[in-house]
Amino acid sequence: MKLSKIWVVLAGALAISACQTTTGAVSRASVPSDLNAAQVKLYELPLESYYGSVRVGRLLANGCDSYEFDTRLDSEINERRNEQGRGSFAALSRRKAVQTAMAQAEADIGSQYGVNPRTDNLCAAASAEVQKQSVNSALLIAK
Repeated sequence: MKLSKIWVVLAGALAISACQTTTGAVSRASVPSDLNAAQVKLYELPLESYYGSVRVGRLLANGCDSYEFDTRLDSEINERRNEQGRGSFAALSRRKAVQTAMAQAEADIGSQYGVNPRTDNLCAAASAEVQKQSVNSALLIAK
């Protein structure tokens, strides 16, 4: 009887530790080698920051005719993050925090460049983000 209790406790401890590691830091070995510097930064971000940067990338692409949003790469990175428990599936359970992070990222990019990210031309902001190789530019493709 005591042995079965030990197994239950051990299994529970392993399950808890597995949950904790999926939201933590990304090991270098798990980072895909086919990504550029900005894309690696995006891949490594914590869940909420990741979705904030993807939101800003979409806004930059929508606000500038010189860039388009790379939906294929977005999907690919998200799938890789899902494999580690840090993608869209994990975001579902943290929806409020993700929405808050996206709103904050949008406000930050607006104040940084003195623009309304939903209505203004964002070509100068997009070009500046690409030049810096920021995470916000990771999914932008020059046309």
